[in-house]
Amino acid sequence: MNSKMASPKPGDLVLVYATDDGLIPVGSYGIIIGEIRAKQGQDQTVSVVFNFTCPWLLKAGEDVEVINASGGPQRGIRAALLKATKKLRNQQFLCTEGPGSAQIRKVHVWKIDLTGAKFWR
Repeated sequence: MNSKMASPKPGDLVLVYATDDGLIPVGSYGIIIGEIRAKQGQDQTVSVVFNFTCPWLLKAGEDVEVINASGGPQRGIRAALLKATKKLRNQQFLCTEGPGSAQIRKVHVWKIDLTGAKFWR
């Protein structure tokens, strides 16, 4: 989905390496489903669904794709807290192009320490 590792993008994965959140244990994966629009001057924040089921890739226009997922808890996380890894992972996305339609894409994996109140619930 992403060719550069510059910043987290929808469809990328987030691996939890430390946490005090009882709903999201260490080793959990989340998927970034979008950005939360911040006021000017605020850090970028991404919306992440953890312990997700197979996510959906929705076409919202010729050049626009939307990621949707359900599963466990959702958190808004400041993108600056996500640490880049060199890992890529194949992720399956269900598509709206027809029954049984799916795509597998290579996505970047980011890691996060969820200890403390660094995000909204």
